[in-house]
Amino acid sequence: AGYALSSEVVDETTFKIDLNSADHRKRAGIKESDVLLMIQEFLNAGFKIHLEK
Repeated sequence: AGYALSSEVVDETTFKIDLNSADHRKRAGIKESDVLLMIQEFLNAGFKIHLEK
């Protein structure tokens, strides 16, 4: 459920995920340890990842 609060569909192949804000992650219920697991699952599903600061 927390992942839905942190993601935005850009188009059929692109999702924007906001993981920079600790407050946002806390409100969305995403633990810091979940971030790497989420990235790994996106890679396993064949998504390309672009990281921004």
